[in-house]
Amino acid sequence: MLLLIPLYSVFSQGLQNFNPQRMLDVFGFRILDLGCDAAPVFGPLGHVLNPCLNPVAFGVDWGVPEVFIGTAGSLFSGLSILAVISSLVQLVASRMMMPAPNAATADDQNVKMQRQMAIFLPFISLIYGSILPAGLFLYWIGSTVFSIVQQYLIIGWGGMFPIFGWTPGFAVGHEPRFPVAAPTAPTTTTRDAGAAARSTTERSSLDRSASAAATVRQRGRQGRRGRRR
Repeated sequence: MLLLIPLYSVFSQGLQNFNPQRMLDVFGFRILDLGCDAAPVFGPLGHVLNPCLNPVAFGVDWGVPEVFIGTAGSLFSGLSILAVISSLVQLVASRMMMPAPNAATADDQNVKMQRQMAIFLPFISLIYGSILPAGLFLYWIGSTVFSIVQQYLIIGWGGMFPIFGWTPGFAVGHEPRFPVAAPTAPTTTTRDAGAAARSTTERSSLDRSASAAATVRQRGRQGRRGRRR
C-alpha cells in the first residue's frame, strides 16, 4: 500500500500538475529541482497545458482523458477504450473472487444479489472515462491484472464460470497452483480417541440436549435461591 497510494496520486494528479516540486522536498531538503513553470496555463477544457512532468508516452498523453467516441470534459460525454478495458478486467477479477456456484445456494437471494453487483459495478468505470486521465485507467488495469493472476494461482477460477451456462474445458476440474483450503468448522462435542466420528445430525442433537440441560440447571439454582430468601 505504501507504493500503490503514491502511484495513484501521481497518475490522478501529478501528470496534470504544473509544479509537483513539493513531492521532491523532504524535511526541507530538495532531492531534485524540476525547474517547473511558476504558473499554470489552462486549455479550453481546463487541462494544464504546461505540466512539469512530460505525460506523453507511446504517442498517448496519459495526463488527459483519452476518448475515441464523443468528447472529453464531463460525465457521459465520451467513451474511452481504456475505460472499457478496465471494466472488463475488473469484471473478471470480481467474478473470480466469488465462490463457485452450487445447487445449495442457487436460490439464495443474497448470492444472487452479490453476483448481480459483481456484473454491474465494474462498468461504472465507463462513466468516468471522459473526465479521468488515461494514466489512472492504466494504473487500474495493471493492478487488476496483477490481482487476477494472484487469484488464479491461489483460488483458481472461483466463480468465473459458467458464463451464460457455458463452462470451457480448461476450467472443468481445475486445481490452483497454490491452493488455500477453507478452515473446517469446529465441533462443540468431544469423543474418545479411536471412537468413530458422530454424524452431523447426532452432533446437532447432542448440542441441543446439552444446552437444554444447562438451562434447566441454571433455572433450578435461581429458584432455590429465591425460596431461601
